[in-house]
Amino acid sequence: MDNKLEKVNSSQVVSSLTGEEALIVETAVKTFTEIGKIMGDYAKCRQEQITERQRIRAQLKIITTQIQANKEKYIHAIDKYYQDKDRIYDFVEQALRASEKCGDMEMMKMIYSDFFSFISKNSPSDELKIMMDANNNFINFIE
Repeated sequence: MDNKLEKVNSSQVVSSLTGEEALIVETAVKTFTEIGKIMGDYAKCRQEQITERQRIRAQLKIITTQIQANKEKYIHAIDKYYQDKDRIYDFVEQALRASEKCGDMEMMKMIYSDFFSFISKNSPSDELKIMMDANNNFINFIE
């Protein structure tokens, strides 16, 4: 047996086919071409989805960082607010104890009056809003 392969060009193959065979070959070629297009579209769609997920992750990381930064800012403002309040309460307590030792009721009345006036004028949420207003960030704080 001779193992030599004869070179055949495509026009010889097509011309040697019957009408039915040519139709089958033509259908197979169209099918493979369509499969190739579908696989290309799938690969493109898959890559777009991967890129979109990466974009969403990056945005999520940015938003999380912003939230964390705002949280730290708010905690600092709240701590500062309560440190100031603590100093005021300590001062009022010392003044009341001094007036109690002296037995000065007028001084006690004046301290209580001024203290209650101060408290009623300065609600926590208003003071915290003023503190945070420099950065156009507001916090609603309920005591």
